[in-house]
Amino acid sequence: KRGQVYYAKKCDNENKQRGDDRDNSKSRKRKPNPGSTTEPETEYDPLKVLSDAEVLNSLVPYWDKTYEHQLIMKNRQVIQKCTKKIINSLKQVFLKRTKESKRNPEYVKPL
Repeated sequence: KRGQVYYAKKCDNENKQRGDDRDNSKSRKRKPNPGSTTEPETEYDPLKVLSDAEVLNSLVPYWDKTYEHQLIMKNRQVIQKCTKKIINSLKQVFLKRTKESKRNPEYVKPL
């Protein structure tokens, strides 16, 4: 409204500024749960000593398998990865075609 006089108000507990929302229950910011800590909970035992086999399993998977078995496992992993890529690319093509057919049904040509 034009022409009106605006008066500044002091900020006290009853009349807070917009940015000061510590006690405001209508705040959009997420408030921490009472009693919770901000640190993530650790699920491991920091004093546990790992054996040599456990260290090797984490660093070099299949270290205890034979070389032939390692090749079989690697071949299986490569096949799985390739099939996932092929399936995802086909899904993208069909999704694109369905969107295009919704926009212009005469434009989409049959496969």
